[in-house]
Amino acid sequence: MLPLFLQGGKMDYKAIKREDILMSREVEYPLGIVEASNLEVLLERINNFGFDYFSKSGKNLIVSSGYRPGRYNEECGGAACSTHLVCGAVDLKDADMKLKEFILKYPTLLEKYDIFMEDPGKTSTWVHLDIKHRSRRIFKV
Repeated sequence: MLPLFLQGGKMDYKAIKREDILMSREVEYPLGIVEASNLEVLLERINNFGFDYFSKSGKNLIVSSGYRPGRYNEECGGAACSTHLVCGAVDLKDADMKLKEFILKYPTLLEKYDIFMEDPGKTSTWVHLDIKHRSRRIFKV
């Protein structure tokens, strides 16, 4: 269940949508059962996290990379076993590093929303969040 949007005031939370993550790539690479299931889980968790972020910062999350099947993952130099391949990850724009700062200030939100973050030292202008379970919430690749 997605959080309720703030309406009518100066601030409106803009949820990340399926098309933001799919980027029309499902036309060339249709989703299978695993990808479709991951996408629903990812959308719910990222939007719940995003609402918390918005509530504290007034900023919306903006997707820079989502579903990266086949050649899309190869073209950007993605890892061969990337969670982007199966709709399990999203990269979010973070040129000012405010999102990284926020997550490091409130790391319990990663656990609260059952998401994982790639080591921020490896992602200069974006934040990688995914739903693949690991022993640490902030992980090294």
